[in-house]
Amino acid sequence: MNISEIFPIICALYVSAIYAYTTLVFAPIAKNTSWAAISIFRAGFALPMFIIWGFLANSVPGGGGFADVTWKSVGYLTVGCICTQGLADGLVLMAANKVGVATSLTISAIYPLWVALINYFLKIEGEKELLLHHWIGLLLTLIGIAGIIYSKPTNSKNNKINKEINKEINREIKKDTTVGYALSIIVSILWAISTYGIAYGSKGLNVGVANTIRLSLTLIIAPLFALILGTPYRQLLLPTKIMISIWLPILLGTIGFAAYIYSMTNGPIVVISTLSSIAPLFAVLIAYVIGKEKISLKRFFYIFITCFGAILLSIK
Repeated sequence: MNISEIFPIICALYVSAIYAYTTLVFAPIAKNTSWAAISIFRAGFALPMFIIWGFLANSVPGGGGFADVTWKSVGYLTVGCICTQGLADGLVLMAANKVGVATSLTISAIYPLWVALINYFLKIEGEKELLLHHWIGLLLTLIGIAGIIYSKPTNSKNNKINKEINKEINREIKKDTTVGYALSIIVSILWAISTYGIAYGSKGLNVGVANTIRLSLTLIIAPLFALILGTPYRQLLLPTKIMISIWLPILLGTIGFAAYIYSMTNGPIVVISTLSSIAPLFAVLIAYVIGKEKISLKRFFYIFITCFGAILLSIK
């Protein structure tokens, strides 16, 4: 393999690790502010840099600059942005606050299952049938998700409450956990749809141009969806103190925006979606290192086989 084949893979691995890290950082902040405020701050921080990048590309004929943008590419990117910045980014943070980051990302990471099914039924990318390893991957994914749901999460609210707690509060905890699982499954479906939107919308465009369009749409879609869902205007902006405290994950995430577009447009979708499926493993490792979450060995096993199943689903 030459560098042009290896670099998209490196970018995809970076995106997985950084997404796990930033979700761990942003989840508690979103609980006290709003997911939209985080999306707006991230987009506003990164947008000027990508605009400059885009104009530099614009000066090169055929370099994928603004002159090469079509309504078709804008349409695809809009679909991808609605699914991610408009919905999934907020839902995954809400799910993380209910069932833990590693668990929410693991369930969300089964989106290659939906990609495989979309390919199978719509005959996208020449997929005509699910092979044996796809069915094995499907089985492992379902076993892993079932194990995660039925195993006791060591980082959940259950451990923070006395065992003698009354049934009403226990019922609320169970309901909260169920909502977290449901949100994570919805996120996985949204990620599957956005995979096509981002990949096809960014084709032929420079990374700076594609991200300029994507982040500009974020500044419209994120607050719009938040307001529709009843978020107060004052919660659309993060307090200055919080903005300053999260400069590192914001910067690393900005690099991640570029790495994501590059990997999606320069590497096979199936390979990139495969590598994206290991984000939960990064989440477990990072959470353990920084002391954010504790995962039992049994739960880690279920997370591992879920990720492995998702990888098998992604392989042609």
